[in-house]
Amino acid sequence: MIRSLCESLARKSLHISRTSFSPVGKYASTIKVKKDTEHNVNKVKNTKRDQERFKPRSLTTPMTFSQWKIHGPRLYEKRLHFLMKAGNGAKALETLQVMKEQQVDISPVAYNMVISVLAKQGDVKGAFKVFNKMKKQGLLPTERTYSSLFHGCAVVGHESMEIFDKIVAEMEHRSVTPNTITSNAMIQALAFCGEPDRALEVYELMTTNRTPVDSHTFCALLMASKAQTSDNGLKMAVDVWNELRRLDIKPDIYCYNLVLECLNHCNCSESFKQEDGKLPDGWGRYSGYAMLQFAKDFKLKLYFISNSKCDVRKLSLADAEAITNAMDKDSVKPNPKTLYFLMPLLPSGTAGKAILKILEKYQLSGDVMFFNSLVRNVAATEGFSSAMELLQAMVDRNLTVDNYIYQAVANCCCDKPSTAKLLSIIQSNGHSPNTFVWGTLCGIAAKQQDYSFLLYLIKEMKDMKCPPNRVVISILDLASSKKGDCDDPVHMEFCRYYSEWKKFMRLFHHNDSWA
Repeated sequence: MIRSLCESLARKSLHISRTSFSPVGKYASTIKVKKDTEHNVNKVKNTKRDQERFKPRSLTTPMTFSQWKIHGPRLYEKRLHFLMKAGNGAKALETLQVMKEQQVDISPVAYNMVISVLAKQGDVKGAFKVFNKMKKQGLLPTERTYSSLFHGCAVVGHESMEIFDKIVAEMEHRSVTPNTITSNAMIQALAFCGEPDRALEVYELMTTNRTPVDSHTFCALLMASKAQTSDNGLKMAVDVWNELRRLDIKPDIYCYNLVLECLNHCNCSESFKQEDGKLPDGWGRYSGYAMLQFAKDFKLKLYFISNSKCDVRKLSLADAEAITNAMDKDSVKPNPKTLYFLMPLLPSGTAGKAILKILEKYQLSGDVMFFNSLVRNVAATEGFSSAMELLQAMVDRNLTVDNYIYQAVANCCCDKPSTAKLLSIIQSNGHSPNTFVWGTLCGIAAKQQDYSFLLYLIKEMKDMKCPPNRVVISILDLASSKKGDCDDPVHMEFCRYYSEWKKFMRLFHHNDSWA
């Protein structure tokens, strides 16, 4: 009986303990929130512990045997990966030295990461020394090793050709056939080293070995075409583009940008003499009726600007739609860099409207630097009205319009109405014309000997309280000292007002440079 009584009491106490700690009533949500909070705190602690675990420690801190046994080479490889992403070549070399001192097995992956970070920094000689140490350890270089070394040669340029030849000789000695990535790196290195002929030889070797090619291969070849002279560079670009189309490889935006850059490079070439209205030698199969059919994608016009000494060749796209239609077929969207290279190739007088049309079609924003170059180009070729359209487009896109753009627009202000419109826009944007804008406007008016225009400008400077600089004063002094215009009433009025204006500006704007 006593035994049964004790068992019943034990069961009741167990029931009471369970019910007393169960979350019931109004305290249930509070207890649940508290448990969730404790869980989140523990989760954050574990995350911080993992971050500290894989964070690169001080290289001088010794590791215990248990730490080395748990982490070992993997911890050092994680550290090297972290340093490679950070671009810290010196620390990567130091880590490699510590691994040797602690007798940690160094894998080819660790060597590749050190070679890669040194190559990206342009330290090709240091990367090649690590490559030699790798061979002395009896480790076979991988294709990634060779690719990293070739990328370093591309960063350095002409000075790395000796190392490039050593790497190629090493690959031939080991009978290594480069894959697509390594071959692309070789072509890119030769392009930056100014060896386009050898770049073509690498491509021919790829076709002989039946190595797959991709768009990156043709991007590297297009880079190499820029290293050629103007005529040969354009021929090489045409051949590369036709080969790309023949293999049915879709070009990406980088291919299009490189082709446009190559065309701009051709327009910056030296001049040549045209004989009997014929095109230069070698242009026969690329040109007909002064029209180039560039693989049915680029329609180019070739014309000549004659002067007394020679005829300057100029390449121009027939219109912007030819290239944008080709890009639409390849599902490629242009970027601001595309428009930057496209701008000088468009026919004179149509660049501004064509570029704005492309911006609206593809909903491109365009940064301030892009619009700066566009406004300067349009102001020099198309005139005031087109430049003002672009200026208004910048205001509509909430882009910052600085005085450099205002000065570019001021270069095409030839009369008072256009100048008044420009000054009105400058003031409406909350700016004030600087001395460079005033100097440009005064220089144009003085060159035209339009003294009513000059009178208008100095009155506006006085109303806007803009002090002149030495350049503006020298322009105005020269205009007021013209003796041949003393009988002109407008000139006399300008001289009279200018003398009073100069006293007023000297009184209220103390500037010892022109006083």
